[in-house]
Amino acid sequence: MKHFKAFDSKAEFDEYQNSINKPSVSYIRQEKLVKYDLYEYIIPMIEFELIYYNVPNRNFIQLDDIDITDGLKEEYKTTFGVLSGNKRQMLYYDKSSFFKGSAQLLFQSYQNSQIDKYFKWFGDKLKLYDRNEKLISIFTFNGLKRKDNGKRDFAGIATCYCDERKRPFVLRKQQDRSVKIEDFNSYIYEPDFKAKLVATKPLTEQ
Repeated sequence: MKHFKAFDSKAEFDEYQNSINKPSVSYIRQEKLVKYDLYEYIIPMIEFELIYYNVPNRNFIQLDDIDITDGLKEEYKTTFGVLSGNKRQMLYYDKSSFFKGSAQLLFQSYQNSQIDKYFKWFGDKLKLYDRNEKLISIFTFNGLKRKDNGKRDFAGIATCYCDERKRPFVLRKQQDRSVKIEDFNSYIYEPDFKAKLVATKPLTEQ
């Protein structure tokens, strides 16, 4: 595998897609176009199945978090969605990009009678597993940062994430160890500018 390769034409680029040396970043000279395949090689993305929402797609979520204090990188904007707390932001398809999903859909999908199978808490970390007990993502519940002194409340119970526009939302641990998404505006704290990338591809795409 190579991280970068230049191609003379789109046809040459297309022929190279099934190669074991498929690059993560490609430049097509004829079109002066840069193409990214970061979710496979640079950003650790885990494939998973939605438990309640089985649709013919390949779903991916980032294993760890990224820091978006300085905003979301341009290459991520065209290749990935970002985990969002917006209850209205469900899955949708745009042929020019990947699907985008929300935390609401993700966590509701895994809240059922086997919650202990999917939610495993280790101190302030929540490890989320799929139906085959494969680790798909890790969320760190490091609490919410006070505005006055920078100390944190709710460590191990709550954490702040942001969507692609740096709009914060709160994930909060419930008594049954599930996760609830809450509005950040109901808390008087400083937001943490961390995020998780998400992507979904139709099964017909490789």
